[in-house]
Amino acid sequence: MKALWLTSWYPHKKDKFTGDFIQRHAFATSLYTQVQVIHVQVVDELVEKIDVSHTEHKNLKEHIILLKASKMLFPFNKIADYFNYFRTYKKYINDYLQKEGRPDIAHVHITMKAGLIALYLNKKLNIPFVVTEHWTIYTSNAPDCIENRSILYRYLNRRVLKKASLLLPDSADLGVNIQKKIYPVTSQRVINVVDTELFHYSPKLNTNEFIFLHVSTMNGQKNPEGILRAFSMLCKEMQHVKLYMVGPVTNILKALATSLQIPPSSIEFPGEVSYQKVSEYMQLANALVMFSNYENMPCVILEALCSGLPVISSNVGGIAEIINESNGYLVSSKNEQSLYEAMIFLLKNYQQFNLVKISDDASNLSSYKTIGKEITEVYGKVVASLI
Repeated sequence: MKALWLTSWYPHKKDKFTGDFIQRHAFATSLYTQVQVIHVQVVDELVEKIDVSHTEHKNLKEHIILLKASKMLFPFNKIADYFNYFRTYKKYINDYLQKEGRPDIAHVHITMKAGLIALYLNKKLNIPFVVTEHWTIYTSNAPDCIENRSILYRYLNRRVLKKASLLLPDSADLGVNIQKKIYPVTSQRVINVVDTELFHYSPKLNTNEFIFLHVSTMNGQKNPEGILRAFSMLCKEMQHVKLYMVGPVTNILKALATSLQIPPSSIEFPGEVSYQKVSEYMQLANALVMFSNYENMPCVILEALCSGLPVISSNVGGIAEIINESNGYLVSSKNEQSLYEAMIFLLKNYQQFNLVKISDDASNLSSYKTIGKEITEVYGKVVASLI
């Protein structure tokens, strides 16, 4: 079977992190079937008008096309960028069709705007497509939520989902939100994939202190300030505790830690690190702390579970689908007192957690083999239903 992936987000030489979870899905799916990714991206910092790269990893071929953003004044620059985006996407789609022939199925990752290319293929060649969605815009309390988008944006979003054979959200909660707000498309959860070669259980060598870990983009959605305030209360009650805040930290956040009188020996800000380095921090840590205001299904929570870490998280999005009393605690978002109490409780009751079982259960749920097989089975069902 041949699957053509059309991605709105995907890592590239100018941004190695955005959509990296989509790339891991691609690697997982390519274990079972042929996958070709075509990704077109408009970027500001490009020197040449276009930058094209092709890579191949066994059954996975990636075609990454970066386009230089227009220098025209707003809104003409946006119009020019959209025109260039769709014209370029169609060119590389046609090149693919000439070389590879008709794919059995197209797979859109992030409905807008790559989904519009899937509509074009569906109309032109009757190629069925499925849509994987991760985006938090379908969450009502997100600042850029779908309700605040233009009428045209919502109309096009609905058109894509109406024609999709199946929606594959990364959480059941996200699927329900999309069905309610956009279109009642048939939905099947396909969770984010984890590289279990990197994220796996390993006995803790450190016994002198209890280490909490937070990994995120450190923006308003992730509420790192709330974590610092809760941890400052913990430091007043408990000794030999430490917090690693991994991600792009600001001086404002560091200043907050100082003003809260968190001992310098009890907190570290390593900054933004590689995927592999995240796994190394998880091998050091005892537990993960997340306190987001809104989410779908954060990859870092799955990675922590695969590493055998209990997780404390705010109960938002689809997180309650994977966190329960056997592998962590859920707290109300923005309730810093509740977060502090959960950290205390976890510290005092850490021995109740079976770390090996936490790792095994999460690995069975989100490994490359598990997710790759799920996606390939979806392809088979969709194609068979059209025969």
